[in-house]
Amino acid sequence: MARGSYDIADAIRDVGENINQNVARYQALPPLQKGRARAGYGAALLALGVYAAAGRPGVAFAGLVPCVIWAAAVGLGGLWLYVGVTDARSARDAMSAVWSAVMLAIFASLAVTGAHWLDGSDLMFFVEGAFLAGVLACLVRVWLAVRGLPTGSLEQVRAQQAHGRARDATLSIGGEV
Repeated sequence: MARGSYDIADAIRDVGENINQNVARYQALPPLQKGRARAGYGAALLALGVYAAAGRPGVAFAGLVPCVIWAAAVGLGGLWLYVGVTDARSARDAMSAVWSAVMLAIFASLAVTGAHWLDGSDLMFFVEGAFLAGVLACLVRVWLAVRGLPTGSLEQVRAQQAHGRARDATLSIGGEV
């Protein structure tokens, strides 16, 4: 093998390193951001599942194995979305909403313009699905950033903090200590 060449083993190693870095970055997130990330990933996985079933039902339901894989992916996406939404309860976060809206605009513009540079290939189908999944994930993140706490939660936290029970207040609204 010539020096400086790049083969499939190098490509697989680079992909593995990228995945490991992203997993480590996710594990280092604080609980609130981890919940938002879970909700976004779950929404994206659900969107991909629905897009695949609607766009290529012959592939998604071609046999038992593809159908089970599709159902497992959609089920995992739904579970991930539910867990992420229930873990991401906090006060409104304007900057998170702004940056999620920026990403929403980017993914929406990509989804509208499409992957026409791929000229109808099978890859175009998957790229457009990824764009739509990004749109849905960003919509969920914007919603989580602007929805805020349930009614009365902030007053409950303030009252308990005033009486020196800040840890109890945090735990009562689903936070972690």
